[in-house]
Amino acid sequence: MKRTRIRRSREEIAAIVSSFHRSGQSELAFARSQGIAVSSLRLWLSQAKQSRPTRPPVLLPVTIPAGFTSSAFLEVLLASGRVLRFPRGIAVEEVTALCDALERQCSR
Repeated sequence: MKRTRIRRSREEIAAIVSSFHRSGQSELAFARSQGIAVSSLRLWLSQAKQSRPTRPPVLLPVTIPAGFTSSAFLEVLLASGRVLRFPRGIAVEEVTALCDALERQCSR
């Protein structure tokens, strides 16, 4: 049975991609449930990923409580939930660059 090609607007594709991310389903299961070709879904996901604007890393202010004793490590909690530990004295620029690269890699 031949499928009819359906042209979708950018808004429709964005809604499908968003729905997929919220679904928790595999690409194949989601595509089947929506009646779309998995190849189309994969193309739209790839295009959405490439068109995402890159954000500079955000560093939050840190307050050190009175009486704090330093440890040998600096801990960074990433948005993904991963914890990174760095030796004391590492340059902030190095930590920032590494955290940014890891967040990009983990969000793929």
